[in-house]
Amino acid sequence: MVGWAGGNEIVTRLADILLIQAVRDYFEENAETSDWGWLAAVRDPKIGHALAMLHSHPHRPWTVTMLANRLAMSRSTFAERFRELVGEPPQRYFTRLRIHAAATRLRSSSDKLRAIAMAAGFASVAAFVKAFKKHTGLTPGEYRRDGDHVRPPV
Repeated sequence: MVGWAGGNEIVTRLADILLIQAVRDYFEENAETSDWGWLAAVRDPKIGHALAMLHSHPHRPWTVTMLANRLAMSRSTFAERFRELVGEPPQRYFTRLRIHAAATRLRSSSDKLRAIAMAAGFASVAAFVKAFKKHTGLTPGEYRRDGDHVRPPV
């Protein structure tokens, strides 16, 4: 513990800055040589754009066809390229992104499940609960209640 006023906050912020700089340096050193994974996916003009859209609007009911059309790609080419670079099929990635957003909100708010499900892009609470349990092994209520002892979904 730092003994001066605001010291802990400053140390925490400096640690954040160092981590950000280390990640930035890693990206700069490896971005041009990565043939697969996140670095390659982000570098790819089409798949990188798709990832930006997904992460900017995770609540939208994205489909493979919808993204492929926006990128002027065939559905099969988009799905194959996405899977090749990201390491998983697009639909699984969409669902995992939504589950992660919902899990964050479950831990950080007291919002009703309906509001969380809709904000995460699920058509119903039942669909949300089913997908959440499939990906985390817990219902949203269990996750919220036991959240301090449970890792967030990846």
